[in-house]
Amino acid sequence: MMGARRAGKTSTLSGLYSLLNSEALQKYLTVKDITSDGQISDTLKNKQYVIQSMLKDFEGKTILMDEGQTNTFLDYTVEISIPNGGSLKLTFTDANGEFYAIGDIHAERVKEKIAAYDIIIIAIDTPFLMEMYNPSNRLCNKAVGFAYNQIDNVHTLLCSIDDDEGKNAKLVFFVPIKCEYWALEGKIDEVTTCVEQAYSTPIKALCQYQSIEVVILPVQTVGNIVFDSHREALLLTQPSGNTISCSRLDEDTLLLSDGSQYKVQSGDLVQKDTKAKIEGFNVLRPNSWFRVISSTYNPHNCEQLAYHILEFALTKSLALKKIEQEKKNKNRWWRLPVAAALIISGLGVLGWGFLAFHYATERMGTMNLNKLQDTISLLRLDGIFVTEGDGIKILKTTKL
Repeated sequence: MMGARRAGKTSTLSGLYSLLNSEALQKYLTVKDITSDGQISDTLKNKQYVIQSMLKDFEGKTILMDEGQTNTFLDYTVEISIPNGGSLKLTFTDANGEFYAIGDIHAERVKEKIAAYDIIIIAIDTPFLMEMYNPSNRLCNKAVGFAYNQIDNVHTLLCSIDDDEGKNAKLVFFVPIKCEYWALEGKIDEVTTCVEQAYSTPIKALCQYQSIEVVILPVQTVGNIVFDSHREALLLTQPSGNTISCSRLDEDTLLLSDGSQYKVQSGDLVQKDTKAKIEGFNVLRPNSWFRVISSTYNPHNCEQLAYHILEFALTKSLALKKIEQEKKNKNRWWRLPVAAALIISGLGVLGWGFLAFHYATERMGTMNLNKLQDTISLLRLDGIFVTEGDGIKILKTTKL
């Protein structure tokens, strides 16, 4: 998962986990968070509780949503099961948004992961995307919007993707996050249009590949938290030494991060927040303020990511299975050594076929492909898995 700091990547995964766990979906599939506490203490389930508590605590207020900073690559793993059809594990790797700044010490590792992974999710901060096209917002021009979402760096890093001349399919999502305001205003299609405009260069490059699927999928990360405004990022330092993130409402009144208003007192120091400088750019970002309009946790469309991923995994596995059947390679025990021998002998394409099928089979876990195909068909038939509407747009399908 690629995206700016505070873009809401983890919250989106929490929404995916929550929506897939609804009672209405249990006849189709179930999901279990199996993220190891040894890997990360904040599992998706815990994240869901944090979000629900925040909604209750700040209902009716306008607040800052600082989700903190990821200092390393974090893996979240869920296990998806279908009735009498086995299960598979999906591991989502999240990284600090600053890792995408070219020159960052982690940039090379990001490239390696992009090249190795089957699916890339580009999380886009929708307020910064949309407001950079708003001429009345002087705090978020195109320079700020492009820098915050690391758009140029994302394009550079996406050059690491290669479908190996059509033999190794990939799925790339462009996912505008925090879309609640535009969804409520009936402007979700405008978000999709702005994604196509801002990311036109990488989208055009990706669509040239035969076996790379490209999808725009806007999500409402939490529901009932809507973008309110961009305001200058400031810090209030009180005589006691207490420091609070804030923005001005007027000359004497501050809006504090918890939604409370504060009259500036003698001895208070109010100054620009130097930590608002966007990593890799000599640009200050504004504070993004959000209104909590209800205490109900109500994410939307996050689960569609999982459905697209499952369908892609099915399509890729069936294609490789067809190749395997055509070559009548039924005995698994010699698959790896023969593949290695073929590659060493220079027959790399044929060797890739053996290895690709082996690893695809491993990745599918115990999932029965026929059962999975039936489940996806049923999800489509019942209108649960959708491929259009709500701003969803498939720009390119794979040819397998």
